[in-house]
Amino acid sequence: MKNVSWFQRCDKLVYGAAVLFVGMVPLAGAQGLNNLFFLHHSVGNNLIEQGNMRGAIQSYNTAHGTQFAFWDHGYNDQGLRNPSGTLLGTSYNIPGDNLYPDGLAMLWTSADADCLAARNLIMNNHQVIAFKSCYPTCHIPDQDTLNGYKTCYQSMRGFFDQHPEKLFIVMSPPPINGNDPGEPSNATEAGNARQFANWLKSSEYLAGHTNVVCFDLFNYLAGTDNFLKTQYCSDDSHPNEAANQVVGPILAQFFISSALSYQAGTNSPTPTNAPVPLIQANSTSGSITIGLNDSLSVTASLNPMDYAGTSADWWAAVVTPFGMYYYDYMGGNGWQAGLRPTLQGPLFGFNAAELLNLTGVPQAGTYTFYFGVDTLVDGEVTYDRLYFSSVEVIVTEN
Repeated sequence: MKNVSWFQRCDKLVYGAAVLFVGMVPLAGAQGLNNLFFLHHSVGNNLIEQGNMRGAIQSYNTAHGTQFAFWDHGYNDQGLRNPSGTLLGTSYNIPGDNLYPDGLAMLWTSADADCLAARNLIMNNHQVIAFKSCYPTCHIPDQDTLNGYKTCYQSMRGFFDQHPEKLFIVMSPPPINGNDPGEPSNATEAGNARQFANWLKSSEYLAGHTNVVCFDLFNYLAGTDNFLKTQYCSDDSHPNEAANQVVGPILAQFFISSALSYQAGTNSPTPTNAPVPLIQANSTSGSITIGLNDSLSVTASLNPMDYAGTSADWWAAVVTPFGMYYYDYMGGNGWQAGLRPTLQGPLFGFNAAELLNLTGVPQAGTYTFYFGVDTLVDGEVTYDRLYFSSVEVIVTEN
């Protein structure tokens, strides 16, 4: 309770932030996209189970009267799970159990009988199809390897273009734990992994391909050094339970929001004219390190670009060592546990508004502050219209 009280006293926040990355959602539509499917291995399984993705989807269905059904497929020896989470004893027999870029390219494009059989099972049984590579994908030593990955995903995209009745969600791979002795890596590999993740969500890859969307898992989990954030590290490169509890519900909502947006034929804002939020800590972007007794000032700015006056959900949140909080500006209740809109109203420009100003932080650890807006006023995070900025404050023992 001490920590909650500390946040309730920090009521200098003006307008807000969100814990989510921009989702590039497509332009054209399809009908009845209620069947959600996720092809994964162990990292994905942990997101589902520790992040309670099925619970998040069921809660959405209950609140909104929808009927989204979430299926998933892990390693071949585990196979398919139905929406209740029951293993069915059925496998799609992904060739070689290979979810690296080359394996995925084979799955989606090869005429090989095993690839074709697995592909047809997925296509015949599901409508919204998400998949991810494993974290060793982030061993990208040079530009040739990076270009090879891009070629793989471009070939997949050619297949996706032929099936506008489906929505495909490509996911960037999770980053490597820089201290994992089983996955020794270096700054060059990690930087190239960041480049790959950025490319997957870029207009270079997505523009004009209306049924392809990217969930940038890498950016949710990676620190400014492009390795797995310290607070998300386990004994190896699998993100820990804390990471999965944060990202799992976000991923579940992303599946739903992407399906709804594609089904409705929602147009995404032009990226060059979209709102540009910025959040800084002690006048610094990205990440800073301070001591427990140091001063901390957090400020936010917004350039609404072509969306000045457009109604929006405004979001303000912070992820702390003791949980996530949002700022309840509309209710006047200060910091509250969870995530809800801070404000709903038209966008306007401002510069360096002070969100927080204090001396002394209650606990060592990582505090990540977010500031963002989405341009659909519905009280929900709308991924294809969400723009945000974040800053990481690492607090050390003095």
